[in-house]
Amino acid sequence: MEEDILSTHLVTSWIECGNKCLENKDCVTFSHIDSQSYDINCKINEVPHEFVVKSQNDSDNDDEEEEKTWKTYKLIKSGICATLHPCQNAGSCIKDFCEPEGYSCLCSQWYYGKHCENENRDFDVHFQSQHPVQSYIEMDDIVKSDLSEFTFTVWFKISMKLNCYQLLSYMVNGEDGHINLHFKSEANRGIRFFVGQVAQISKPYQTYIIPVNDDVWHHLGFAWSNVNGRWDVLVDGTPRAIRNGVKTGATIPAGGRLVIGQEHEGSKIVDGKGLLGQISGVNLWDRALLGEELDSLAKTPNAGRGNILRWFQVLRNIHGALEIVAPSKSKNTNAGLNFELHFDSNSSGHILAPGPKEPLEQLTVCFWLKISVGSTFVSYHVKHGDGPAFSFGMGSAYHLFAHINGDLVNSTIMKDVIVNNHWHFLCLTWDARTGVIIFYHQGSKMATHEKNCTSILQGGHFLIGATKHEKNGSYLFSKPFIGTLSCLNIWSARLVRGSIASMSSGAMNVNGDVLAWRNVLHLIVNNVTTVLNTIIYYPGKIRDF
Repeated sequence: MEEDILSTHLVTSWIECGNKCLENKDCVTFSHIDSQSYDINCKINEVPHEFVVKSQNDSDNDDEEEEKTWKTYKLIKSGICATLHPCQNAGSCIKDFCEPEGYSCLCSQWYYGKHCENENRDFDVHFQSQHPVQSYIEMDDIVKSDLSEFTFTVWFKISMKLNCYQLLSYMVNGEDGHINLHFKSEANRGIRFFVGQVAQISKPYQTYIIPVNDDVWHHLGFAWSNVNGRWDVLVDGTPRAIRNGVKTGATIPAGGRLVIGQEHEGSKIVDGKGLLGQISGVNLWDRALLGEELDSLAKTPNAGRGNILRWFQVLRNIHGALEIVAPSKSKNTNAGLNFELHFDSNSSGHILAPGPKEPLEQLTVCFWLKISVGSTFVSYHVKHGDGPAFSFGMGSAYHLFAHINGDLVNSTIMKDVIVNNHWHFLCLTWDARTGVIIFYHQGSKMATHEKNCTSILQGGHFLIGATKHEKNGSYLFSKPFIGTLSCLNIWSARLVRGSIASMSSGAMNVNGDVLAWRNVLHLIVNNVTTVLNTIIYYPGKIRDF
């Protein structure tokens, strides 16, 4: 039989070869050889063909030559395929005598399973540029009827250094503002706000949230209803804003243009204001999900199935240079953070963590602690330095103190406020450019000081649970801290009051870019008592500024 080949390819599997066949309207069969040692291992044919090919072996001994067989698969429209139509979602039925039923289903990239019955939601989308000509997801007329309520959920992983992280925008007839959801920050700082606009609110609502631009996966759930103007914002399943009275009675028109990862202004996409990072599991519903439903979705990536938009649908609507990452790497990153460390006078255990790789112009240190005596909480040491370059603690006179490059500031407080063996949330922020140092307690500002500080040098080590002294060329460690620590994080940015207040509500999934609590267990030297499933009794509250 004369071979009638439409095209040839080098593929990774027979399924990929079959997809090449489906892409060619004249394809009747495709042939595949289970080897990648040739220039081609896939042939797209107009007629069936099967033959044997000898391997490229220079040995003169025929017994040492391997025989590789091309297997031919035929797209069939008769028999069981035509009778039962077993392949769902436009999957193609292929004659396959290796299967007990005598057929296999060749699925498109959007489905998988024996009968193509499962949606392919196991992928992430990586936005590598903020420019609209390069990266966005767009869907027209996906909203079929006017919305009186809706829910949007997304898994995301983003980093610092941007001012805006655009998630979702929806415009109708060239008018924007019907839905606009994004994170807002300042360059080289933690996220300040989640910003939301629905039904063309004249002024978008801003909600302070924890700093989620930490290069760690997080989950956002947002729900709105016009019945009582309900407005819910949940991050990692924890409520960050609960409002009422937002556009009560308003509706969002159908038939608009929905864009993920870019912002609309008028009828145009705004250059340079897009998303930079990774997303997964985007879903959109035409109802306002309950808080417990959003909390459940935040525990399992790709668990949602929106009835307006389901995540697998974005594969058909990608524009530009977006990278598809499969399988998905999104995950619930709350796990492994809920622990506390006990430091006592009888143990030499401490934490020794590498410092920044570049000089620090700004700094934020936050943590939960329980103490009954004053001590140094955390310090930073550079090689051959005259004492610590930075330290934060409580002195014997029961005042909070900070040493920065030799400059000392104190904040006097009542002894029983912190030294009472109860949980307290403390933060310190510092900015070398302004010289401002701020102490926070339970999310509220305690005191502000100004010092003409210089930048903190790179290349040192943070020390927690001990103090480092140099003597005769050797380093000695003493035990200045006695108490319990949890959720200690250090940032190379000055976080704002609202973000610190949001963290004080008990958020665990917080990650400093200089030191993250999730990495502390790997940095313990000697023995420190670790207690899992810690319970922080300070009730806190959700603050919305």
